[in-house]
Amino acid sequence: MNTHQAGRVFRIQVFGNVQGVGFRVYVRSVARELGVRGYVKNLDDGSVEIIAVAPRQKVESLINRLRAAGPPIRVTSMTIKEEAKNDVYSDFIILH
Repeated sequence: MNTHQAGRVFRIQVFGNVQGVGFRVYVRSVARELGVRGYVKNLDDGSVEIIAVAPRQKVESLINRLRAAGPPIRVTSMTIKEEAKNDVYSDFIILH
């Protein structure tokens, strides 16, 4: 699989009211709709980590949808870093 098929790898950390409110299920749903692969998981500090593998435009669409999520989800901030690695995922899953 070449780089264009695999997409770029972005590590997104989401802060706010994002645990215990169905956020991971929402992220998985939107990611699958957009064709983004990777995973979402809760972190011990109350934030959520997303690894998103897709072309930049699809990842930007994902980020915009997450920012616009309605109550009870409330995203207050995000950190977004492009990773040098090129992981290949076949789906988007929730890690526990």
